[in-house]
Amino acid sequence: MARSARVQASDATDFREHVEHSLVTAGSPSAHQGSFIPRQILRSYLTPDRLRKLLARPGDQDAVQNGYLTVFSILFFIGKGVYITYFIPHERYADEHLPFERTDHWPPECQEFFQQFFEAQWKFCPQPLRKLRLNDSRFPQEAIVPIIKCELLKDGFYSNTYKVDIHPEYDLLTDAASGDSDGPTTNTYVLKTCRERDASNHHREVEAYRSLMNQHDVSHLIARFHGSWIQNQTYHMLLEYVSGGTLSDFEKRTKAPSTNEDIVKFWENLVELVKPVSRIHRLPRSDQENKYLQGIHHDIKPANILVTEPAGPSKFDVTFKLADLGLTDFVEMAKTGEELNRRDAHGTQMYSAPECYRDDAFTEKSIIQAEPSKDIWSLGCVFSEAAVWSVLDSDGLEDYRILRTARTSLVPELKDTAYSGCFHDTTKVLDAVTTMHGRVSEERRQNDHIVSNMIMIIDEMLEDKNERPDAMKLLKLFGKALEKAKNLTGAKSRSEKQPDDIDDASFPEPYRTRDLDVFRAYPPELPPEEICGMGLGIASTSPQSPCSFGASTRRNSNGSHPNSWMLQRYHSDYPRNSVASSPQILHRKSTSNHNGRHSSGSGHLFSSGSPTARRNSGKTYEPTLEEDEITPVTNGYPITKRRVSLISQHASNANAAHSSISPPSLPDPITMRNGTGTDIQKKDCPTVSVGKVLAWIAEKKKNHNIAPLEGHENLGRLHGRDQVFLIDNSRTMKDHWDKVKDTLNALGYLVKRSDLDGIDLYFTNSPEEGHSKHMKKLIKVFNGVHPGGECNMKVALGKILERYPERIKEQDKVLFSRKRKKQKWGLSVYVFTDAQWNGHDELCGVHEPIATLVNKLIKHEMLEHHVGIQFIRFGNDAVGARRLERLDSGLRDFGVSKDIVDTEDFDGDVWKMLFGLFDPAYDNDPPRPYPTPGTM
Repeated sequence: MARSARVQASDATDFREHVEHSLVTAGSPSAHQGSFIPRQILRSYLTPDRLRKLLARPGDQDAVQNGYLTVFSILFFIGKGVYITYFIPHERYADEHLPFERTDHWPPECQEFFQQFFEAQWKFCPQPLRKLRLNDSRFPQEAIVPIIKCELLKDGFYSNTYKVDIHPEYDLLTDAASGDSDGPTTNTYVLKTCRERDASNHHREVEAYRSLMNQHDVSHLIARFHGSWIQNQTYHMLLEYVSGGTLSDFEKRTKAPSTNEDIVKFWENLVELVKPVSRIHRLPRSDQENKYLQGIHHDIKPANILVTEPAGPSKFDVTFKLADLGLTDFVEMAKTGEELNRRDAHGTQMYSAPECYRDDAFTEKSIIQAEPSKDIWSLGCVFSEAAVWSVLDSDGLEDYRILRTARTSLVPELKDTAYSGCFHDTTKVLDAVTTMHGRVSEERRQNDHIVSNMIMIIDEMLEDKNERPDAMKLLKLFGKALEKAKNLTGAKSRSEKQPDDIDDASFPEPYRTRDLDVFRAYPPELPPEEICGMGLGIASTSPQSPCSFGASTRRNSNGSHPNSWMLQRYHSDYPRNSVASSPQILHRKSTSNHNGRHSSGSGHLFSSGSPTARRNSGKTYEPTLEEDEITPVTNGYPITKRRVSLISQHASNANAAHSSISPPSLPDPITMRNGTGTDIQKKDCPTVSVGKVLAWIAEKKKNHNIAPLEGHENLGRLHGRDQVFLIDNSRTMKDHWDKVKDTLNALGYLVKRSDLDGIDLYFTNSPEEGHSKHMKKLIKVFNGVHPGGECNMKVALGKILERYPERIKEQDKVLFSRKRKKQKWGLSVYVFTDAQWNGHDELCGVHEPIATLVNKLIKHEMLEHHVGIQFIRFGNDAVGARRLERLDSGLRDFGVSKDIVDTEDFDGDVWKMLFGLFDPAYDNDPPRPYPTPGTM
């Protein structure tokens, strides 16, 4: 044996090198961090022939190969391979019993190296994850969970959520041999972890998943639960990873359905969500027949609804899955008349029911009665947004959220709270919801035979808690609506079992469709805002206008408004022009109100005998400057500026077909124009200094009724642009630091609403960054930075510019798509500097990143208005002044073919600072005497 030991010493060294080279790094977020070697690599290395040479007894290779390969590998790794002869005779020392954590029954001859074996074994036996074996199992502290990839999805207060990949060899969560079709098809999962202090939340969620996974008729509609374990005082839960993302993601990336088959398929799959909700509300007890548990999800929202990849050619052939049962709880079903008291869990306020509204710290901590009907409300909110999206696409969905935010801002208890944009006014459904539902019903596609009935059911879901249908009733209502739509479209059901024929009497009168026939004129089978000549209504703010928001001039044959029931309710609670004056939504002012949608009784876009037609005939709409920067409306509803442009194009193409009507001519949504339609020159605009802006801001904080700042109406041109401030904090800027702060305060205040996700603040010489819509937060970052050192502007500016070309390229693809609403259309970079930079040439290399960016934008035809750089000069350094002048007007000498740079002194015109970087009218205008010098 001594001789064998000497021989194996060299072989063990080779083996150790092979193991170290083949280790796989584990990336578990909370488990023991380490590396492991997959068993397959061991098997490939330790072939029967090699084992025969390594083993002291050649006849042992079969036993080692089939049952003790890992044990032998550990022994061989620590130089004790010859001792395998003491393990083979005992079954309890086989691979399947690893890891060995105690010396009980350990071979006496091996006691001296047990600790060495114990420490080395973990890299050879990573923890396998087996189906039905993860039941809050306790893993050893040293165990390596074979997570080979880990990506943080959500950093929550109580838990963290990760997307993880499990090494395929140790992913035993599906039983391939038994043909487990319900098992995962990939090795990617969602891992949710929490600390021991939040173990109660973990146990509640695990119990909810376990209870619902046993409900095989609805389990496929819930994110699959694979098990849970505990390690190092951290609680782990492994869930299905649904690659299609959330419902919000789906609505952003997918164009609304347009064919009758896709419309029906979308709704047929979406309303399946009612089934798991119904089961949560009434869960049969497995231990007692005819007994039930009553549960509440507490947090139904688009972000908690997952979407699978399409199972067929249609992108709507997906499964919607309910997820995140972290707040779900179950209690014994109450007897008839008995009240169920439980603490209402704090779900997401935007989708919460009005009876769950909490207005102060006391009610936040109070135990209030929670009932399953709160889930019905939340699901109704989700379906409401889905209905809007299905007809008006993502632009309409964004309009809907803006409208709700504007309306809730009129309710003092909701304004600037987490309830902003919710669906109620603290007691009942928000009028904005009813308004938008009316718009959806009116503007549905001509082949959409279902959305109006869906809206009717959704309205029922958003009633008072005592009036809402329960989940079982909803299943019947949705089933009838789907069946009627299929009868009209010929779409096939996804199941052979059909609901009973729909009874129109089950729907409230305004939504009954008994009089529907196949010859009725519907809007064309296209998205509403892409119809030629449609959506041209301009909301009137005159006293004669029935409503400045949510109104339509269409009338039924009896002269009444088709939504008079809705408009009467709308006017009963709010002032006529209250929303029009809201900062969130502004309307284009006009004396006309034009509506081009199909009515239920006419197949013409416009009727020349209608009041609208007579009022608009022969007139051309010419907006003022102020009007052009205000969001227009269609049928009284807000629409995006991009859609105004598209509507204008379609309207011009439709004039020949409808020559009896002259639709209003709408302006370009971005370029400022005056009443004659020509470009506005800078001489038409006022000038204002930083000092004047700061004075106006200070006064505005004291008096909210102060007159707007001169030229404020032009700020709409910045909407949707990234706003980035780069501050030169080199030592030469020290004397100007207070002026820099004032200028940042002034400009930041004016542009903070323009950047959809907040202003970005960077410094040339400091790693500190700021990203916020609130100036207080940005100024706090600024106050923590001090001037010092030299300035390499080439590097600092280059880091910012290099981030944007690809991002802009992707956004440009949707410039004329219906996803445009939330996309950004450009980048404004404001550089505060004295231009005393370090460098080896005249411009210190600053022209190089600018040239690189311009070339990329030219290559992809994305230059126009996309990026602009404004250098705002501080101090009176002559070299710095000449350097900035060359950047403004001499970049062509440095190979930069297009001008995207402007310069302005810090005590110059604020409007030039904001617009000169992309508007030639400002950039090319010669300097003029400043009206109020020295105000700084």
